[in-house]
Formats: sequence, structure tokens, C-alpha cells
Amino acid sequence: MPAGGEQRVGPFHKSFSAVVVLNPNGSGKSNIIDAMLFVFGKRAKQGVKNEVEAYMLKELSLLKCREMATKLAFEVNSTQISEMQTNISGQEENLKLQREKIRESNKTLKELESKHSKHLQKQEEFDNSLRRCKDEFKEFERQDLFHQHSASLNDAKNEYVTLKKTVDQLCSSEVDANYNLQDMKKTYKDLELKGKGYKKKLDDLLIALSKHIEQLDEFMAGFNTISLKFKEMYQVLTQL
Repeated sequence: MPAGGEQRVGPFHKSFSAVVVLNPNGSGKSNIIDAMLFVFGKRAKQGVKNEVEAYMLKELSLLKCREMATKLAFEVNSTQISEMQTNISGQEENLKLQREKIRESNKTLKELESKHSKHLQKQEEFDNSLRRCKDEFKEFERQDLFHQHSASLNDAKNEYVTLKKTVDQLCSSEVDANYNLQDMKKTYKDLELKGKGYKKKLDDLLIALSKHIEQLDEFMAGFNTISLKFKEMYQVLTQL
């Protein structure tokens, strides 16, 4: 470079060039360096600004997508939670009805057991009476007193027939009572099994609901963190 005269520097940029006047002693060289530093600094700053703006636009788009995803996930989770709560309410109501049926079945079962016990007691009394009648009848036969006690014999026979009919009726009632008792016991066991199944379903629904709420809380915490970082970056950008 010559020691004196004018020297054109650049162009460093399409909108900028510099003409530097050099002294004979070469003292103008520092002006060239200053001009170059000015241009490069401006271009570097503009490049950084452009990169930051592009990055911010990208982050804004990403944040908008995440916001939409969060809103959609929140709406879906809200719908699922509402459906779960409705299902839980239905299960609880069903469980309540099943328990009420179990209580009614227990009450009916106790009534049948009480009736069955009374039938057994009456049957035992009639069996004793029937044995006495048979013994009396045999006694009449052994003593050959049929002709002397025909009236008593007829009464004994009639009583025997009546008692036998009563015993037959009691036996039939006992069979029906036993059948109803067994049927009620089976129904009671079925209701107990259904009650346990509804209880398990209710517990599973409560666990699933708790997990959904935890996932939603974690997602909202992440969203809040991203929003905070975005505000910080925006403040830094506005200060440039």
C-alpha cells in the first residue's frame, strides 16, 4: 500500500464502501482498520440479529404447535376424565344396587332358614304322632279288638291318613324350601362375585384417572417452563 494519497477500501457490503486518506507517514492505516472493524461489526451484528429473529420465529412456531397440542391434549383428557367420572358414578350406583340386593337376599335367606327350621320342628312332631298312631294300630291288631273298637280303629285310621297327608305336605314344603334355600345361596354367591368385580373395576378406573391427572400436571409444568424461557429470550432480543 502506498505511503500517501487516497485509498478506496471495500466494498465490504453492497451498501457500504470507504475512501481512506493516507498521510505520507502512513498514519491513515489505523483509519482503514477502524473502517473495516465498523463494517464487519455491523454485518456481524446484523447477521446475529437475523439468526436470532429466525430462531425466535422457529421457536414461536414450535411454541404455537405445542400450545395447540396442549389444548388438544387438555380437551381430550378433560373428555376422558368426564367419561371416567360418569363411568365411576355408574359403577358406584350399580355397586350400591348390588349391595342392596345382597342385603335383601340375606334377609330372605334368614326368613327361609327360619321357616325351614319351623317346618323341621313340625315334621318331627308329626312323625312322633304318626309313630304313636302306628303303635296303637299294631296294638289293636295284636289284641284282636277290631270288632270291639271299630270306632276307635276308624278314628285312628282317619288320623293316620290325615297325619300322612300332613307329613307329605310338609315333605313337599321342605323340598321347596330346600330348593329356594339353595337357589338363594347361589344367588348370594353370584352377587358377591359381581360385587368384587365392580369393586376391582372401580379401583382400576380411579388409578387410571390419577395417572391422567399426573400426566396433565407434568405437561402443564413443561409448558410453563417453555413460556418462561420464551419471555427471557424476548427480553434479550428487545435489548439488542
